[in-house]
Amino acid sequence: MVKNIILVLFVFILKSCSYKNVASVYINNFTYCYKNQPTGLDSLIQLDGYYTSMTIKPTILYYKNNEEVIDTIYNNDMFFKNGICLRNFSANSKNNDVSKFFYSLNTGATTNYEKMIFYNGYFWGNYKLVNDTIKAQYIYKPINYSVNDSWRGHEIWYKILNTKSIKEINLIPLNGFETKEDSNRFYNMYKRRVNKQALYNFIPTKVIPSPDSSWIVKEPWFWCK
Repeated sequence: MVKNIILVLFVFILKSCSYKNVASVYINNFTYCYKNQPTGLDSLIQLDGYYTSMTIKPTILYYKNNEEVIDTIYNNDMFFKNGICLRNFSANSKNNDVSKFFYSLNTGATTNYEKMIFYNGYFWGNYKLVNDTIKAQYIYKPINYSVNDSWRGHEIWYKILNTKSIKEINLIPLNGFETKEDSNRFYNMYKRRVNKQALYNFIPTKVIPSPDSSWIVKEPWFWCK
């Protein structure tokens, strides 16, 4: 019994060390530190809501004799006036109504689990403005530390088209590439995807959540020194 407990603790310690090493790669490459100051982005695009893109993707259902079906994939991103940004979130509700979910989130009507997932389970980060381009760095922190839940991070550039539309034009993984071949393979796939999913359109909401409740704001390394 004692040996089993020691073995479990040993495995846990190894996993913890591994996650810390992985986390340091993303954290060290996160260079857009947070100032908690107005960025001026609200003078260029609408921010009282979120931006969504839609990808129509054919999928083969092998369990149904290779029947092809069409999947519609939505990607939702948000930018806050103080520089914080949120990537690829969902409403965490049955009807996927983002506006109603934000209202429930702000009034405390959501469950603790829904609140935890929203503020801890997505890509949060910081952005900066470079002329007509929004450059954002995001990091995802695992919430259950399972084998399938790991640290991830990337930088995304969005070109501002008008006050209600932006276009994704570049993606840079924060953990880099081991070889040139890996880089080429990644960007070949990325170009095919971004051509189908590049345009993000603005969806207004009556209220927006507070970014101050996100996990990343509580991290010392996120703030400018």
